[in-house]
Amino acid sequence: MRLARCSALLSSAVALLLVLGASGASADALNQGGAPVAAGFNLNLTSNSIVITGAFANPVTCTSSGIATTVTSNNVAGVPARADLDNWTFAGCTLPGGAACAVFVNALPWGNAVWLRNGPPKTFSISFPANRLLSVACGGMVCSYVGAAAVPPASVTGAWSDSPSTTTPATVQFVNAPLAHVAGGCPVAGAIFTGTYKTTTNAMTLTV
Repeated sequence: MRLARCSALLSSAVALLLVLGASGASADALNQGGAPVAAGFNLNLTSNSIVITGAFANPVTCTSSGIATTVTSNNVAGVPARADLDNWTFAGCTLPGGAACAVFVNALPWGNAVWLRNGPPKTFSISFPANRLLSVACGGMVCSYVGAAAVPPASVTGAWSDSPSTTTPATVQFVNAPLAHVAGGCPVAGAIFTGTYKTTTNAMTLTV
């Protein structure tokens, strides 16, 4: 009887610890105006300068780029905020001297490919699912890449900075984010992705 009572007490204590642990887990939250956004929210970003170095002898510069995402989960204990990558576009891409290039990704959308973590540091990552590529085409040569960061898997990661006010956007800054070469005739093992994006909506923050 005493043994059974002790066993019951132990089971209750373990269950309480599990509940407390779950309730104490932090939740990364993407917010607009201080309130967490709901699943289905469209987080979109634009940039007026992207530079990809290492794919060719000279850097490829793009005068505009856009990232379109749809939030799939947010403010869930123990996991980062996640979103589908609906589109990732590049325009005005050239080599020094003006030779035209194209930069593009394939097989969109990329389900749950975007990760937003409060950190520290706060980050915005795009993870490349299987058979998804970022390709650079110049002068008839096409070279394809995936993100080279290990966490999240096969990703490129930028530093997220919250909107400094309710009337300004948040920013994501990719600084020398590594890309791993997986296809094409480019002789080097990888490339580097650099650029700053701004959210198209204001008052965006990442919190716990």
